[in-house]
Amino acid sequence: MILTYDIETMIKISGKYKMGLGYKDYILIGLYDGENYKQFINFEDMLYFIYENYKGTNYLYAHNGGKYDVLYMLDSIKKMRLSKCNININNMLIINSNLSFDIHFSNRKILKVRDSILLLPQALDPLLYSYDISTQKLKMNYNKLYELKDIEDYLYNDCVGLHQLILTFQEQINTILEKKNMKIKLERHKTIASLSFSIVNHCYLNGGIKNHMKVEDEEFVRKAYHGGRVEVYKRFGSNLNYYDVNSLYPFVMSEFEYPTGSHFYTNNPLHYIESI
Repeated sequence: MILTYDIETMIKISGKYKMGLGYKDYILIGLYDGENYKQFINFEDMLYFIYENYKGTNYLYAHNGGKYDVLYMLDSIKKMRLSKCNININNMLIINSNLSFDIHFSNRKILKVRDSILLLPQALDPLLYSYDISTQKLKMNYNKLYELKDIEDYLYNDCVGLHQLILTFQEQINTILEKKNMKIKLERHKTIASLSFSIVNHCYLNGGIKNHMKVEDEEFVRKAYHGGRVEVYKRFGSNLNYYDVNSLYPFVMSEFEYPTGSHFYTNNPLHYIESI
């Protein structure tokens, strides 16, 4: 089953609420399954609800949630590891700085946490408009104060609209694929690239794309293919500058000697220098 969720974090000022990223005084979480909508004030309650009310494997989507919403969720899961539903995290993956993972409950229940922006890479508001979704995103000004009911309505529309969008997108693709006698389940693909490759491979290449490299050749190539990536999720400080360099990795490869030979791991950054 496809589930959609969203969170709003807030602070309370003069009896009203102001929404904003990083506010920790109050949190609202909306959850929608296509028929029923529930609201929670913490992720522990939401995950317990999913565990108790949904069978088998389910897919939990937030739009652009892989950089924000899931971080709140992970903090909550740390507190639940010894809980009655015996939560474990598996298959954690970062795609374009968006985090996804699988939650394994007891009794073989699995919740696959996904980010729909990897399938529909645009802001939710124009997507809902472009696909003519019946539940549109409400307009809110993050610099203003609102009654709690206004924020609850905003959260509801986000969850319901996203669910309708995912199903509409899947239906439109399957309508196109009918002539090819193919039908896709959107939740089986994490990204639009994966979905596109699957369609091309099965509809036009008859599943003919294979890896023709010998195992020993691939093992040899992989010895030379190493890279690193660091993601900073909690930024803090003052008087800081942010820099990004395009194509730095291939530039270094072209201008400097390519690393070869055996590698080793160390926690001492001076270890290699001292060993020379």
